[in-house]
Amino acid sequence: MWKKLAAVVMALMLAAGAAARAEGVELKKPALPVNRRPAPQQTVRSGARASDSYFEIECTQEPALGCTGSWTVTPMAGVDVSGGYQYQLCNVREVAGWTTYLDTIYYSEWTGNTFSYTFYQPIEYYLYVFGMDANGGVVSQSITFTVADDPNAVSVQSRVREIVAECRTKVSGDYATALWLHDWITSHSYYDLTYSRYGAEDILFSGCGVCDSYSKLYQFLLNEAGIENVRVIGTADGVNHAWNAVKISGVWCQIDATWDDPSGVSSPVSGSENHEYFGLNDEFMKMDHSYTLDFSCTSMACYQPYLSGEYRMWLYGVLPDFEAQLQAGAYAFDIDTHGTYVVEVGEDGTMWYYSDTASVNRIYAICATLLSMDTWTFRGGLQVPVSVSYASSTQMLHARVNFDEYTLYLPADTTVIGVGAFEGSDKFLAAVLSDSVTTIKTRAFANCASLLRITIPASVTQIADDAFDGVSENLVIVCDSGSAAETFAAGRGFATERQ
Repeated sequence: MWKKLAAVVMALMLAAGAAARAEGVELKKPALPVNRRPAPQQTVRSGARASDSYFEIECTQEPALGCTGSWTVTPMAGVDVSGGYQYQLCNVREVAGWTTYLDTIYYSEWTGNTFSYTFYQPIEYYLYVFGMDANGGVVSQSITFTVADDPNAVSVQSRVREIVAECRTKVSGDYATALWLHDWITSHSYYDLTYSRYGAEDILFSGCGVCDSYSKLYQFLLNEAGIENVRVIGTADGVNHAWNAVKISGVWCQIDATWDDPSGVSSPVSGSENHEYFGLNDEFMKMDHSYTLDFSCTSMACYQPYLSGEYRMWLYGVLPDFEAQLQAGAYAFDIDTHGTYVVEVGEDGTMWYYSDTASVNRIYAICATLLSMDTWTFRGGLQVPVSVSYASSTQMLHARVNFDEYTLYLPADTTVIGVGAFEGSDKFLAAVLSDSVTTIKTRAFANCASLLRITIPASVTQIADDAFDGVSENLVIVCDSGSAAETFAAGRGFATERQ
């Protein structure tokens, strides 16, 4: 797929020319959604005891699975609630078979004395009622109740089974399944900018929720699909946040569906779904997320922008130069990122890009790793790995062809490189001659177009004038000072390096 994408990108680049960058429209990265869960303090009004009752909470409509339950709140005599009411609905979850905790699924704004909610999970619930007085003091009281299971009712569990069943008709395998379920969530929801919806049911039945909603639903779906996962609770950009760690084909990776579905500052955004946080390792996830896990995520092998080739679009402004350097035979070079990365190219060649320094540095650090994982065409034929690093201080990519797998090592007892021994070969990028070699005969390495680096020891005293005819002008001869190899290199215009 990346080859097709690269071809489209190159065609656009050729059509638009260098002017495309100058004409580009700068995009500001959308404000990342955050979990701003309110946390009113439970304080007691003056003169009251903590055990006092502050309200009568009357159930006016019994809650049932798939149906709405309703309550009316009446303050006790002398309780001031002129500031209004707030409601926090929690469900009770069990951890490790013995520990229970309250998990918020809904938080209301300050409002009136009635509360209603549609229930989609057959579990035990707590409803906390907060009342505020004229001076901002808050008192609270809670009730507990259970919503019974009903196999004929619509529920989170029934919808999860339906979604996973649909997924199984479309894709197979851990990676494809995890990706399909991730995309189902991001394409069927948007971030709750009121910060009130925290349940998996909110996305399933309202299409809206905060990070808790995204990560809880993703966990439900992955569990139903039989894919091992955990919900990760931590912070992102310093704010409370939740996402998922997923084990795909035996490899743990980080996936943040919430941050792959960005919202605007004041309104929901649709159509901006992406995969920037699908399959990250800990190194890159921890650039803007903070968390602790009992295991490590070390691989980028499941990173969706790598597997799809999407990351090459981010490199739109620098990829042609990168590939041109390799085609020209350069084995070590730098690429200026121009302090931007591309997110979209219009049909007329206009580019939309980000230039926020933190975002640029993060993306190019990721791209350096992905470039190093890929293989590249060198001088029109040989497929080579390239080691790439990124310097955030200069915003430059540093690339060097990785010779490790493409180095010719001659046997230790070799004394003579015979006539035309490797003439015309394109199977290696570098060669290392042992200290036993004394002679390199005529056309021994002639027309080795892929040869970029050769180590010639001081033991070599004879090198035929045409031994390296037709090799790359970028050939570097690694040799000792004053050696026959240094003299030969100077006479032929080849660069040298000291051993």
